[in-house]
Amino acid sequence: MDKMFANEDTRAFGRNSDSVFKELDQIRKKQISLAVEHISLENLPDEEMPFAKETDEDSEENFKKNSEQFAKKEHDLNNLMTNLNNLIGKVSYNFIILICGN
Repeated sequence: MDKMFANEDTRAFGRNSDSVFKELDQIRKKQISLAVEHISLENLPDEEMPFAKETDEDSEENFKKNSEQFAKKEHDLNNLMTNLNNLIGKVSYNFIILICGN
């Protein structure tokens, strides 16, 4: 047992434990970044529907604003999904490397 400890064979991740924890820290930071992006998507205001009768010009203007807001939400959501897919790929790759070794 002492010989194994001296050779660092008793470490949970072997000799790679420092690099594993660095990778885990990077993953944690990306998860935080994704959470912030997700929360910011929820904070984008939705356009309220007017109660009074609108003119055609008002209707066009409101439609344009809503279209722009929808496009921004769609863009932000696509970015969030891309970042999530990148994180999943990185985690999967690192897990395979950890299991299979270098």
